[in-house]
Amino acid sequence: AFAVFNVHLDHESQNSRERSVALVLERAPQLAAGTPVILLGDFNAGEDNPAAVAVRQAGFVAAYRVSRPDDAWAGTFGGFQGDSTGPMIDHIFLRGGWRVRSADILRRRGTTRDASDHFPVVASVVITG
Repeated sequence: AFAVFNVHLDHESQNSRERSVALVLERAPQLAAGTPVILLGDFNAGEDNPAAVAVRQAGFVAAYRVSRPDDAWAGTFGGFQGDSTGPMIDHIFLRGGWRVRSADILRRRGTTRDASDHFPVVASVVITG
């Protein structure tokens, strides 16, 4: 058993992002009942943003950073233009009993228009306990 929480945080209000993360971090332990947790989605917050920092301080690890700790080219907002020079604002966070086999950001391939203004973040993980 494991629990998955998917978020889409506000793109304008930092206060809203921080309060939303605080609410998820408060409720997740009650809802997950001690099982491993995946917290993922569009955080609209870079890795150094207080909302993302709060998630890591709560014991979550970023799957992408486990797999690619030194990748400086991790931007996930492409704006339909294929640009990935900005911050990583889409995350897969894990807590309790996970092993990351791999993680990646699926960037534009070819000349077709992107399906989203964000690049998908994917991870292959295994429950270990």
